[in-house]
Amino acid sequence: MIMRFDFNGRWNWIDDKNTVIGYDNYSQCCESFTYYYTSDGVPREEVPTSTEGPDPDLSEYTIDATYCVDHDDGDEYGASEKIFKFVGIKSYSHEELPPIYLHLYNCHNGYYSHGFDLTVAQTVKTGSI
Repeated sequence: MIMRFDFNGRWNWIDDKNTVIGYDNYSQCCESFTYYYTSDGVPREEVPTSTEGPDPDLSEYTIDATYCVDHDDGDEYGASEKIFKFVGIKSYSHEELPPIYLHLYNCHNGYYSHGFDLTVAQTVKTGSI
């Protein structure tokens, strides 16, 4: 089960294995940042300007701590994303569920960034986008 919490200036996704993805959500000048979900892990051409609607049902999902993909639009002052994968198994039938991908997005002028981390007992991946 993955739960998302808004706490202390961060969006945090925590699963029942105590794996955590955290993303700073303090707004700064001259930027656009958000998170969104996809079913295929492919970045959107047009990213929402804010979080959209409710989160998908993540009750039978866990965080795949081995999956973290960097996506950059190639422009020094453009958009960057970190993409994480949620994997799931139906509890009653043990069927594999289709993956859900979490995209952490930031588009800025080259000066501002947002920190993120992936933690599994210890920090596995950390940085800013």
